[in-house]
Amino acid sequence: MDRAVTTTARMNKVDVSRISTVGGGTGGPDFTNLAMGLISVDSPGWPFAKLLVTPTTTVTKGLFGFDAATAIFTGPSAAVPSAESSSYFLSFPHAGAVPSSLAYRVPAADLTTLHQRIYGHYDPGPPCPKTNSSMFPLIYQPWGSYQEMTFEPYDAIQPGNHTMYWYTSDPALDRWQAVFDEATTCMRYLGPSRAIAHGQQIDETWNRAPFVPSAAAPPAARRTGVGTGPIDGRATTCPACRQDDNAFLFLQPFGDSDPSHHGNPQFSATPTLSFARNGKVAVTSAAFLSGWLNPTDLPLPMLTGPATYDLDWSTSTIQDPTVRSRTHWTFRSARTDAVAKLPATEMCPPDASRGCSFLPLLFVSYDLALDEQSRAKAGEPFSISFGVTSQENAPAPTGVTATVSTSFDDGQTWTPEQPATVGTNGRFGTTITNPELTDGHRFVSLRVTAHDAAGNSVQQTNIHAYELTD
Repeated sequence: MDRAVTTTARMNKVDVSRISTVGGGTGGPDFTNLAMGLISVDSPGWPFAKLLVTPTTTVTKGLFGFDAATAIFTGPSAAVPSAESSSYFLSFPHAGAVPSSLAYRVPAADLTTLHQRIYGHYDPGPPCPKTNSSMFPLIYQPWGSYQEMTFEPYDAIQPGNHTMYWYTSDPALDRWQAVFDEATTCMRYLGPSRAIAHGQQIDETWNRAPFVPSAAAPPAARRTGVGTGPIDGRATTCPACRQDDNAFLFLQPFGDSDPSHHGNPQFSATPTLSFARNGKVAVTSAAFLSGWLNPTDLPLPMLTGPATYDLDWSTSTIQDPTVRSRTHWTFRSARTDAVAKLPATEMCPPDASRGCSFLPLLFVSYDLALDEQSRAKAGEPFSISFGVTSQENAPAPTGVTATVSTSFDDGQTWTPEQPATVGTNGRFGTTITNPELTDGHRFVSLRVTAHDAAGNSVQQTNIHAYELTD
Protein backbone atom coordinates (compact mmCIF):
# COMPACT_ATOMS: atom_id res chain seq x y z
CA MET A 1 0.00 0.00 0.00
CA ASP A 2 1.06 3.59 -0.46
CA ARG A 3 -0.06 4.30 3.15
CA ALA A 4 2.42 3.89 6.00
CA VAL A 5 1.08 1.14 8.26
CA THR A 6 2.63 -0.09 11.50
CA THR A 7 1.99 -3.81 11.31
CA THR A 8 1.75 -6.00 14.41
CA ALA A 9 0.68 -9.12 12.49
CA ARG A 10 0.03 -10.18 8.93
CA MET A 11 -1.75 -13.21 7.49
CA ASN A 12 -1.45 -14.24 3.83
CA LYS A 13 -3.76 -16.75 2.14
CA VAL A 14 -3.70 -18.37 -1.30
CA ASP A 15 -6.64 -20.44 -2.47
CA VAL A 16 -7.38 -22.36 -5.67
CA SER A 17 -10.74 -23.83 -6.71
CA ARG A 18 -11.09 -26.23 -9.64
CA ILE A 19 -14.56 -27.45 -10.64
CA SER A 20 -15.25 -29.82 -13.55
CA THR A 21 -17.94 -29.33 -16.16
CA VAL A 22 -20.23 -31.69 -14.19
CA GLY A 23 -19.64 -30.07 -10.80
CA GLY A 24 -16.98 -32.26 -9.16
CA GLY A 25 -13.71 -30.81 -8.00
CA THR A 26 -11.88 -29.27 -5.08
CA GLY A 27 -12.43 -25.98 -3.32
CA GLY A 28 -15.77 -24.20 -2.93
CA PRO A 29 -18.52 -24.75 -0.34
CA ASP A 30 -19.14 -28.40 -1.19
CA PHE A 31 -15.46 -29.27 -0.72
CA THR A 32 -14.49 -27.16 2.29
CA ASN A 33 -12.28 -29.84 3.84
CA LEU A 34 -10.44 -30.33 0.53
CA ALA A 35 -9.98 -26.65 -0.30
CA MET A 36 -6.53 -26.03 -1.77
CA GLY A 37 -5.77 -23.19 0.62
CA LEU A 38 -2.39 -22.13 2.00
CA ILE A 39 -1.89 -19.79 4.96
CA SER A 40 1.16 -17.94 6.17
CA VAL A 41 1.34 -15.80 9.31
CA ASP A 42 3.97 -13.20 10.16
CA SER A 43 3.80 -12.28 13.85
CA PRO A 44 5.79 -12.88 17.06
CA GLY A 45 5.82 -16.59 17.88
CA TRP A 46 4.63 -17.65 14.43
CA PRO A 47 7.16 -18.90 11.87
CA PHE A 48 6.75 -16.99 8.62
CA ALA A 49 6.62 -18.92 5.34
CA LYS A 50 6.61 -17.36 1.91
CA LEU A 51 3.74 -18.54 -0.29
CA LEU A 52 4.59 -19.31 -3.90
CA VAL A 53 2.38 -20.26 -6.86
CA THR A 54 3.11 -21.07 -10.48
CA PRO A 55 1.27 -19.05 -13.15
CA THR A 56 -1.05 -21.06 -15.40
CA THR A 57 -2.72 -20.68 -18.74
CA THR A 58 -6.43 -19.89 -18.83
CA VAL A 59 -8.78 -22.80 -18.10
CA THR A 60 -11.37 -23.30 -20.86
CA LYS A 61 -13.44 -26.16 -19.41
CA GLY A 62 -15.22 -26.11 -16.08
CA LEU A 63 -14.38 -23.46 -13.49
CA PHE A 64 -11.04 -22.31 -12.16
CA GLY A 65 -10.70 -19.62 -9.52
CA PHE A 66 -7.70 -18.17 -7.73
CA ASP A 67 -7.53 -15.75 -4.84
CA ALA A 68 -4.64 -14.26 -2.91
CA ALA A 69 -5.69 -12.39 0.23
CA THR A 70 -3.87 -10.49 2.97
CA ALA A 71 -4.96 -9.41 6.45
CA ILE A 72 -2.89 -6.70 8.18
CA PHE A 73 -3.46 -6.00 11.86
CA THR A 74 -2.26 -2.79 13.49
CA GLY A 75 -3.66 -3.08 17.03
CA PRO A 76 -2.43 -4.92 20.13
CA SER A 77 -2.77 -8.67 20.55
CA ALA A 78 -5.68 -10.50 22.16
CA ALA A 79 -3.96 -10.16 25.53
CA VAL A 80 -4.93 -6.48 25.53
CA PRO A 81 -7.94 -6.10 23.20
CA SER A 82 -8.47 -2.51 22.13
CA ALA A 83 -11.61 -0.36 22.17
CA GLU A 84 -10.19 1.55 19.19
CA SER A 85 -8.50 -0.43 16.43
CA SER A 86 -8.06 -0.75 12.69
CA SER A 87 -7.22 -3.56 10.30
CA TYR A 88 -6.73 -4.07 6.56
CA PHE A 89 -8.13 -6.90 4.42
CA LEU A 90 -6.98 -7.07 0.80
CA SER A 91 -8.19 -9.53 -1.86
CA PHE A 92 -6.71 -10.15 -5.31
CA PRO A 93 -9.03 -12.61 -7.11
CA HIS A 94 -8.41 -13.93 -10.60
CA ALA A 95 -10.82 -15.99 -12.71
CA GLY A 96 -9.61 -18.75 -15.02
CA ALA A 97 -5.90 -18.83 -14.20
CA VAL A 98 -3.17 -18.15 -11.70
CA PRO A 99 -1.89 -14.69 -12.72
CA SER A 100 1.65 -14.06 -13.87
CA SER A 101 2.44 -11.81 -10.90
CA LEU A 102 1.27 -11.39 -7.32
CA ALA A 103 2.98 -8.04 -6.80
CA TYR A 104 0.37 -5.34 -6.18
CA ARG A 105 0.35 -1.68 -5.19
CA VAL A 106 -2.82 -0.54 -3.44
CA PRO A 107 -3.53 3.21 -3.42
CA ALA A 108 -4.85 4.34 -0.03
CA ALA A 109 -7.59 6.28 -1.83
CA ASP A 110 -8.94 2.99 -3.24
CA LEU A 111 -9.51 1.41 0.17
CA THR A 112 -13.11 0.82 1.20
CA THR A 113 -13.52 2.21 4.72
CA LEU A 114 -15.91 0.58 7.22
CA HIS A 115 -16.68 2.60 10.33
CA GLN A 116 -18.01 0.14 12.93
CA ARG A 117 -19.84 1.01 16.14
CA ILE A 118 -20.07 -2.06 18.39
CA TYR A 119 -22.40 -2.35 21.38
CA GLY A 120 -21.86 -4.62 24.36
CA HIS A 121 -24.23 -6.43 26.74
CA TYR A 122 -24.56 -7.25 30.39
CA ASP A 123 -22.79 -10.41 31.60
CA PRO A 124 -25.36 -13.24 31.17
CA GLY A 125 -23.68 -15.50 33.72
CA PRO A 126 -21.95 -18.67 32.42
CA PRO A 127 -18.72 -17.81 30.60
CA CYS A 128 -18.46 -18.25 26.85
CA PRO A 129 -15.61 -20.53 25.69
CA LYS A 130 -14.52 -17.76 23.31
CA THR A 131 -12.34 -15.36 25.31
CA ASN A 132 -12.40 -12.28 23.08
CA SER A 133 -14.79 -10.72 20.60
CA SER A 134 -13.47 -10.28 17.06
CA MET A 135 -14.34 -8.57 13.78
CA PHE A 136 -13.28 -9.75 10.30
CA PRO A 137 -14.68 -10.30 6.76
CA LEU A 138 -15.75 -13.27 4.69
CA ILE A 139 -14.90 -12.92 0.99
CA TYR A 140 -16.96 -14.82 -1.60
CA GLN A 141 -16.07 -15.52 -5.24
CA PRO A 142 -18.20 -16.69 -8.21
CA TRP A 143 -16.48 -20.10 -8.41
CA GLY A 144 -18.01 -20.99 -5.05
CA SER A 145 -15.14 -20.47 -2.62
CA TYR A 146 -15.00 -18.08 0.29
CA GLN A 147 -12.19 -16.81 2.48
CA GLU A 148 -12.59 -16.41 6.24
CA MET A 149 -10.06 -13.72 7.07
CA THR A 150 -9.74 -14.20 10.82
CA PHE A 151 -6.66 -14.52 13.01
CA GLU A 152 -7.83 -14.64 16.62
CA PRO A 153 -4.63 -13.55 18.37
CA TYR A 154 -4.88 -10.16 16.64
CA ASP A 155 -8.48 -9.45 15.64
CA ALA A 156 -9.71 -9.19 19.26
CA ILE A 157 -11.84 -6.11 19.95
CA GLN A 158 -13.95 -4.50 22.67
CA PRO A 159 -17.19 -2.49 22.36
CA GLY A 160 -16.53 0.89 20.84
CA ASN A 161 -15.49 2.33 17.50
CA HIS A 162 -13.45 0.30 15.04
CA THR A 163 -12.29 0.86 11.50
CA MET A 164 -11.72 -1.83 8.88
CA TYR A 165 -10.24 -1.18 5.46
CA TRP A 166 -11.17 -3.48 2.60
CA TYR A 167 -9.77 -3.69 -0.90
CA THR A 168 -10.44 -5.89 -3.92
CA SER A 169 -8.46 -5.72 -7.13
CA ASP A 170 -11.59 -6.79 -9.06
CA PRO A 171 -14.89 -5.51 -7.54
CA ALA A 172 -16.89 -7.64 -10.01
CA LEU A 173 -15.50 -10.90 -8.58
CA ASP A 174 -15.68 -10.37 -4.82
CA ARG A 175 -18.58 -10.13 -2.39
CA TRP A 176 -17.73 -9.11 1.15
CA GLN A 177 -19.53 -9.85 4.41
CA ALA A 178 -18.49 -8.44 7.78
CA VAL A 179 -18.53 -10.86 10.73
CA PHE A 180 -18.67 -9.96 14.41
CA ASP A 181 -17.99 -12.80 16.88
CA GLU A 182 -19.36 -11.66 20.25
CA ALA A 183 -17.71 -13.37 23.20
CA THR A 184 -20.20 -12.38 25.92
CA THR A 185 -23.19 -14.10 24.31
CA CYS A 186 -21.32 -16.65 22.13
CA MET A 187 -22.99 -15.16 19.06
CA ARG A 188 -21.70 -14.73 15.51
CA TYR A 189 -23.31 -11.79 13.71
CA LEU A 190 -23.10 -11.48 9.94
CA GLY A 191 -23.69 -8.39 7.85
CA PRO A 192 -25.00 -8.16 4.28
CA SER A 193 -23.13 -9.79 1.42
CA ARG A 194 -22.12 -6.75 -0.62
CA ALA A 195 -20.09 -5.61 -3.57
CA ILE A 196 -17.64 -2.87 -2.63
CA ALA A 197 -16.25 0.04 -4.60
CA HIS A 198 -12.87 1.73 -4.42
CA GLY A 199 -12.96 4.65 -2.01
CA GLN A 200 -16.40 3.71 -0.61
CA GLN A 201 -17.34 4.74 2.95
CA ILE A 202 -19.64 2.42 4.98
CA ASP A 203 -21.07 3.00 8.48
CA GLU A 204 -22.43 0.07 10.48
CA THR A 205 -23.76 -0.49 13.99
CA TRP A 206 -23.50 -3.94 15.57
CA ASN A 207 -24.97 -5.86 18.49
CA ARG A 208 -27.57 -3.31 19.58
CA ALA A 209 -30.60 -4.96 21.20
CA PRO A 210 -33.19 -6.38 20.92
CA PHE A 211 -32.46 -9.42 18.73
CA VAL A 212 -35.15 -10.52 16.29
CA PRO A 213 -35.64 -12.56 13.08
CA SER A 214 -33.79 -10.92 10.21
CA ALA A 215 -35.25 -9.89 6.84
CA ALA A 216 -31.86 -10.44 5.16
CA ALA A 217 -31.27 -12.76 2.21
CA PRO A 218 -28.42 -15.08 3.31
CA PRO A 219 -25.43 -15.95 1.09
CA ALA A 220 -26.15 -19.12 -0.89
CA ALA A 221 -22.52 -20.28 -0.77
CA ARG A 222 -22.62 -21.01 2.96
CA ARG A 223 -25.39 -23.61 2.90
CA THR A 224 -26.89 -26.27 0.67
CA GLY A 225 -30.37 -26.72 -0.78
CA VAL A 226 -30.39 -24.64 -3.97
CA GLY A 227 -29.38 -26.05 -7.33
CA THR A 228 -26.59 -28.51 -8.07
CA GLY A 229 -22.87 -28.12 -8.59
CA PRO A 230 -20.85 -25.09 -7.45
CA ILE A 231 -22.85 -22.13 -6.17
CA ASP A 232 -21.81 -18.63 -7.20
CA GLY A 233 -20.25 -17.15 -4.07
CA ARG A 234 -21.91 -13.83 -4.85
CA ALA A 235 -25.43 -15.33 -4.79
CA THR A 236 -28.02 -15.00 -2.03
CA THR A 237 -31.14 -17.05 -1.29
CA CYS A 238 -34.71 -15.80 -1.02
CA PRO A 239 -35.53 -15.85 2.73
CA ALA A 240 -39.19 -16.91 2.29
CA CYS A 241 -40.44 -17.77 -1.19
CA ARG A 242 -42.85 -20.13 -2.92
CA GLN A 243 -42.67 -22.28 -6.07
CA ASP A 244 -45.95 -23.98 -7.01
CA ASP A 245 -47.18 -25.65 -3.81
CA ASN A 246 -43.80 -25.68 -2.09
CA ALA A 247 -42.41 -22.90 0.05
CA PHE A 248 -38.88 -22.75 1.41
CA LEU A 249 -37.72 -20.78 4.42
CA PHE A 250 -34.16 -19.56 4.88
CA LEU A 251 -34.93 -17.23 7.78
CA GLN A 252 -32.05 -16.09 9.95
CA PRO A 253 -32.35 -15.50 13.73
CA PHE A 254 -30.93 -12.82 16.03
CA GLY A 255 -30.92 -9.74 13.80
CA ASP A 256 -29.80 -6.61 15.64
CA SER A 257 -30.78 -2.96 15.04
CA ASP A 258 -29.54 -3.22 11.43
CA PRO A 259 -32.16 -5.20 9.44
CA SER A 260 -29.44 -6.49 7.08
CA HIS A 261 -27.67 -8.30 9.97
CA HIS A 262 -28.37 -11.71 11.45
CA GLY A 263 -26.77 -13.83 14.14
CA ASN A 264 -25.93 -17.49 14.56
CA PRO A 265 -25.46 -18.68 18.15
CA GLN A 266 -22.48 -20.93 18.76
CA PHE A 267 -24.57 -22.61 21.45
CA SER A 268 -28.32 -22.72 20.76
CA ALA A 269 -31.24 -23.28 23.05
CA THR A 270 -34.20 -25.20 21.70
CA PRO A 271 -35.93 -23.22 18.91
CA THR A 272 -39.62 -24.04 18.50
CA LEU A 273 -41.72 -23.63 15.36
CA SER A 274 -45.31 -24.18 14.26
CA PHE A 275 -46.83 -23.78 10.77
CA ALA A 276 -50.58 -23.92 10.17
CA ARG A 277 -52.71 -23.79 7.00
CA ASN A 278 -56.20 -22.28 7.39
CA GLY A 279 -55.92 -22.89 11.12
CA LYS A 280 -54.77 -26.52 10.91
CA VAL A 281 -51.20 -27.33 12.03
CA ALA A 282 -49.12 -28.89 9.23
CA VAL A 283 -45.56 -28.66 10.63
CA THR A 284 -44.50 -28.42 14.26
CA SER A 285 -41.27 -28.86 16.18
CA ALA A 286 -43.23 -30.84 18.77
CA ALA A 287 -43.46 -33.70 16.25
CA PHE A 288 -39.68 -34.08 16.16
CA LEU A 289 -37.82 -36.29 18.63
CA SER A 290 -35.44 -33.40 19.42
CA GLY A 291 -38.37 -31.05 20.05
CA TRP A 292 -36.75 -28.26 18.07
CA LEU A 293 -36.92 -26.91 14.52
CA ASN A 294 -35.51 -23.86 12.75
CA PRO A 295 -36.93 -22.20 9.59
CA THR A 296 -33.58 -22.54 7.80
CA ASP A 297 -33.55 -24.71 4.67
CA LEU A 298 -37.07 -25.72 5.72
CA PRO A 299 -39.69 -26.79 3.13
CA LEU A 300 -43.33 -25.97 3.82
CA PRO A 301 -46.33 -27.68 2.16
CA MET A 302 -48.65 -25.01 0.72
CA LEU A 303 -52.28 -25.28 -0.38
CA THR A 304 -53.04 -24.77 -4.07
CA GLY A 305 -55.75 -22.16 -3.64
CA PRO A 306 -55.67 -18.91 -1.64
CA ALA A 307 -55.20 -19.67 2.03
CA THR A 308 -54.28 -18.09 5.35
CA TYR A 309 -51.10 -19.32 7.04
CA ASP A 310 -49.69 -18.94 10.54
CA LEU A 311 -45.96 -19.28 11.27
CA ASP A 312 -44.77 -19.10 14.88
CA TRP A 313 -41.04 -19.14 15.75
CA SER A 314 -39.39 -18.80 19.18
CA THR A 315 -35.64 -18.47 19.80
CA SER A 316 -33.17 -17.96 22.63
CA THR A 317 -29.62 -19.04 23.42
CA ILE A 318 -28.16 -21.44 25.96
CA GLN A 319 -25.78 -18.71 27.02
CA ASP A 320 -28.65 -16.50 28.17
CA PRO A 321 -32.07 -18.18 27.84
CA THR A 322 -33.76 -15.26 29.63
CA VAL A 323 -33.43 -13.23 26.40
CA ARG A 324 -36.22 -14.70 24.28
CA SER A 325 -37.87 -13.68 21.03
CA ARG A 326 -41.16 -15.05 19.71
CA THR A 327 -42.55 -13.98 16.33
CA HIS A 328 -45.99 -14.97 15.05
CA TRP A 329 -46.73 -14.25 11.39
CA THR A 330 -50.16 -14.47 9.76
CA PHE A 331 -50.14 -14.12 5.97
CA ARG A 332 -52.05 -14.90 2.78
CA SER A 333 -50.57 -16.82 -0.14
CA ALA A 334 -51.71 -18.58 -3.34
CA ARG A 335 -50.05 -20.35 -6.27
CA THR A 336 -51.20 -17.44 -8.48
CA ASP A 337 -49.26 -14.79 -6.51
CA ALA A 338 -47.13 -12.43 -8.60
CA VAL A 339 -43.68 -13.63 -9.62
CA ALA A 340 -41.02 -12.03 -7.42
CA LYS A 341 -38.68 -9.50 -9.03
CA LEU A 342 -35.35 -10.71 -7.70
CA PRO A 343 -31.84 -9.41 -8.34
CA ALA A 344 -29.83 -11.54 -10.76
CA THR A 345 -27.76 -12.79 -7.82
CA GLU A 346 -30.70 -13.99 -5.67
CA MET A 347 -31.82 -17.61 -6.03
CA CYS A 348 -35.19 -19.33 -5.52
CA PRO A 349 -35.33 -22.79 -3.98
CA PRO A 350 -35.86 -25.59 -4.76
CA ASP A 351 -35.31 -24.95 -8.50
CA ALA A 352 -32.94 -22.01 -8.98
CA SER A 353 -33.68 -21.94 -12.73
CA ARG A 354 -37.30 -20.91 -12.11
CA GLY A 355 -39.06 -17.94 -10.61
CA CYS A 356 -40.94 -17.82 -7.33
CA SER A 357 -43.26 -15.59 -5.33
CA PHE A 358 -42.54 -13.87 -2.02
CA LEU A 359 -44.27 -14.98 1.15
CA PRO A 360 -45.58 -11.65 2.51
CA LEU A 361 -43.99 -11.85 5.95
CA LEU A 362 -43.64 -8.63 7.95
CA PHE A 363 -40.37 -8.05 9.83
CA VAL A 364 -39.79 -5.75 12.79
CA SER A 365 -36.43 -4.07 13.49
CA TYR A 366 -35.66 -1.67 16.34
CA ASP A 367 -33.69 1.56 16.65
CA LEU A 368 -33.46 2.25 20.37
CA ALA A 369 -31.33 4.95 21.98
CA LEU A 370 -29.35 2.60 24.21
CA ASP A 371 -25.93 3.13 25.79
CA GLU A 372 -22.80 1.16 24.87
CA GLN A 373 -24.03 -1.81 26.96
CA SER A 374 -27.55 -1.79 25.41
CA ARG A 375 -29.11 -0.16 28.47
CA ALA A 376 -31.58 2.71 29.03
CA LYS A 377 -32.13 5.03 31.99
CA ALA A 378 -34.60 3.78 34.57
CA GLY A 379 -37.50 5.98 35.70
CA GLU A 380 -37.45 8.18 32.58
CA PRO A 381 -39.54 8.54 29.39
CA PHE A 382 -38.06 6.43 26.60
CA SER A 383 -38.70 6.53 22.85
CA ILE A 384 -39.53 3.21 21.17
CA SER A 385 -38.57 3.49 17.48
CA PHE A 386 -38.94 0.56 15.08
CA GLY A 387 -39.48 -0.32 11.44
CA VAL A 388 -41.87 -2.75 9.77
CA THR A 389 -40.61 -4.07 6.44
CA SER A 390 -40.87 -6.97 4.02
CA GLN A 391 -38.06 -9.44 3.43
CA GLU A 392 -35.03 -8.13 1.54
CA ASN A 393 -35.80 -7.23 -2.12
CA ALA A 394 -39.58 -7.63 -1.67
CA PRO A 395 -41.95 -4.67 -2.21
CA ALA A 396 -42.54 -2.61 0.92
CA PRO A 397 -45.81 -3.33 2.73
CA THR A 398 -48.53 -0.69 2.44
CA GLY A 399 -51.09 0.65 4.91
CA VAL A 400 -49.17 -0.61 7.94
CA THR A 401 -50.43 0.15 11.43
CA ALA A 402 -48.68 -0.89 14.64
CA THR A 403 -49.11 -0.97 18.40
CA VAL A 404 -46.67 -1.42 21.31
CA SER A 405 -47.10 -3.10 24.68
CA THR A 406 -44.50 -3.38 27.45
CA SER A 407 -43.78 -5.68 30.35
CA PHE A 408 -41.60 -4.95 33.38
CA ASP A 409 -41.91 -8.40 35.00
CA ASP A 410 -40.37 -10.61 32.30
CA GLY A 411 -43.62 -11.04 30.36
CA GLN A 412 -45.91 -12.06 33.22
CA THR A 413 -48.11 -8.98 32.72
CA TRP A 414 -48.35 -6.47 29.86
CA THR A 415 -49.49 -2.89 29.55
CA PRO A 416 -52.46 -2.15 27.24
CA GLU A 417 -51.50 -1.78 23.57
CA GLN A 418 -50.75 1.81 22.59
CA PRO A 419 -50.78 2.96 18.95
CA ALA A 420 -47.42 3.82 17.37
CA THR A 421 -47.14 6.95 15.25
CA VAL A 422 -46.39 6.38 11.58
CA GLY A 423 -43.20 8.05 10.33
CA THR A 424 -41.34 7.80 7.03
CA ASN A 425 -39.79 4.77 5.29
CA GLY A 426 -41.77 2.26 7.32
CA ARG A 427 -40.70 3.72 10.66
CA PHE A 428 -42.92 3.92 13.75
CA GLY A 429 -42.52 5.46 17.17
CA THR A 430 -44.10 5.83 20.57
CA THR A 431 -42.95 6.82 24.06
CA ILE A 432 -43.09 4.73 27.22
CA THR A 433 -41.86 5.42 30.75
CA ASN A 434 -39.22 3.05 32.08
CA PRO A 435 -39.84 1.90 35.66
CA GLU A 436 -37.50 2.64 38.51
CA LEU A 437 -34.60 0.19 38.79
CA THR A 438 -35.30 -2.47 41.41
CA ASP A 439 -34.52 -6.16 41.72
CA GLY A 440 -37.88 -6.91 40.13
CA HIS A 441 -37.54 -4.29 37.39
CA ARG A 442 -34.15 -4.71 35.76
CA PHE A 443 -35.34 -5.31 32.20
CA VAL A 444 -37.99 -4.06 29.79
CA SER A 445 -39.79 -6.50 27.49
CA LEU A 446 -41.49 -5.31 24.29
CA ARG A 447 -44.38 -6.60 22.19
CA VAL A 448 -45.06 -5.06 18.77
CA THR A 449 -48.12 -5.95 16.70
CA ALA A 450 -48.38 -4.75 13.09
CA HIS A 451 -50.91 -5.20 10.26
CA ASP A 452 -50.70 -4.24 6.58
CA ALA A 453 -53.43 -3.37 4.09
CA ALA A 454 -53.29 -6.85 2.49
CA GLY A 455 -54.33 -8.60 5.71
CA ASN A 456 -50.88 -9.83 6.74
CA SER A 457 -49.74 -9.34 10.32
CA VAL A 458 -46.92 -9.95 12.75
CA GLN A 459 -46.77 -10.03 16.52
CA GLN A 460 -43.29 -10.01 18.01
CA THR A 461 -42.55 -10.48 21.70
CA ASN A 462 -39.07 -9.79 23.06
CA ILE A 463 -38.44 -10.78 26.68
CA HIS A 464 -35.52 -8.76 28.12
CA ALA A 465 -35.46 -6.45 25.09
CA TYR A 466 -33.11 -4.11 26.95
CA GLU A 467 -31.66 -3.57 30.42
CA LEU A 468 -32.25 -0.66 32.77
CA THR A 469 -29.52 1.38 34.44
CA ASP A 470 -29.36 4.21 36.99
